[in-house]
Amino acid sequence: MPWKIGLIGTGNLATFLVREITRNRETVLLVKGSNHEKTNAFCAQHACEVLQEHHGIDFYLVAVQNDAINHVIEELPTNRPVFVCAGFHRSNLLHIGYLYPLQSTHINRMPRLEEVPFLIDAREEQAKLGARFLSSIGATAHLVTAEQRLHSHLAAVFINNFGYFILKSGLELGAQKL
Repeated sequence: MPWKIGLIGTGNLATFLVREITRNRETVLLVKGSNHEKTNAFCAQHACEVLQEHHGIDFYLVAVQNDAINHVIEELPTNRPVFVCAGFHRSNLLHIGYLYPLQSTHINRMPRLEEVPFLIDAREEQAKLGARFLSSIGATAHLVTAEQRLHSHLAAVFINNFGYFILKSGLELGAQKL
């Protein structure tokens, strides 16, 4: 299915999403970053368009830092679904839902799409839309509650950070010169 998607963000997660979304040549991806320079550079690098008008957008994906989510949501139209791609944010606004990739993304180590489970936390109609979209790009989706999404996020952060800490501590025990 061809989509017209507004992507807000130009960081690691946005880079991962644009890589997967643009595989379908029929999809129109319109991007807005925190400033014109970042947006233009991102769009030039990833062959997508700059978001200038909100006409005809099927839905928005918000892939920004947690502290910027509320500001971004306030600027978007309320008559279109907005999917926030964050594990720790909550909103009671009717047009806000969550498509949360339960995987860290780093610009130099992008995961393959099939390695990333997406958690969908949204009202019924919006959850169906999110599931159709994720299916169209070949992603795995799991419907969850807000509480399950938050617990999954905390578990993933703990696993990632704990593992990193243990590895770093092990190297500091004397194996640095190996």
